[in-house]
Amino acid sequence: IHEEGNNMKRLLFFLNLTLMFNVQLVFAESTSDSLVRQLTSVKTFSSDFVQEVLGDKEVVVQRAVGKMQFNRSCYGQALFYWQVISPSISTMYFRDNSIIIYDPDLGQATVKKVNYNDPAVLPLLLLTGDSTKILNHFSVTSKDGRHYILQPKSKDKDTLLLGVILDITSEGAVQKIQYQTTLGPRTQITFNHEKINQPLKRAIFFEKLPKGTDFVHVE
Repeated sequence: IHEEGNNMKRLLFFLNLTLMFNVQLVFAESTSDSLVRQLTSVKTFSSDFVQEVLGDKEVVVQRAVGKMQFNRSCYGQALFYWQVISPSISTMYFRDNSIIIYDPDLGQATVKKVNYNDPAVLPLLLLTGDSTKILNHFSVTSKDGRHYILQPKSKDKDTLLLGVILDITSEGAVQKIQYQTTLGPRTQITFNHEKINQPLKRAIFFEKLPKGTDFVHVE
């Protein structure tokens, strides 16, 4: 009986030790690591979106509505599809580290390499890029693990981005992105009707543009 009592004490000791270790791991996870974990847990995503540019007193000065989807890793590469439906139709594809923007009204496709210093591609980078590398450039704070504030670490006067706010759903998907640059007013993108980690039709990322499309390559 005495031996059984000792064995029970040892078992309780190791259980308590394991619990303490796991609790320490939870508290040891930095805010930045927590955000990386949530972003990378979403492998595929599709959604409707509303993109708004806000002027003085939060007045909407520009508004676009559309649909998007991304695959964080499809045969080793990130794929991104972004289609604006209103006020006019345009489609953006991301593949092979290039962005293709197609304007059907002009019959023109603009092709350019991704400029990682361009704030306009921030949603693309956050959703499909290497989250660890991207967040290394920011100081990340959060009170509840759902609302994150990102402040650029760089004090370079040429840095365009002033700050980013991310709202994350309980499933780990980005629900809203807000950012502001030195060039103008704040932009916010809200996602609705999200579908997370569900199979996507790969063909949409590789849609062939109509014959006769004028391709313009931009450095």
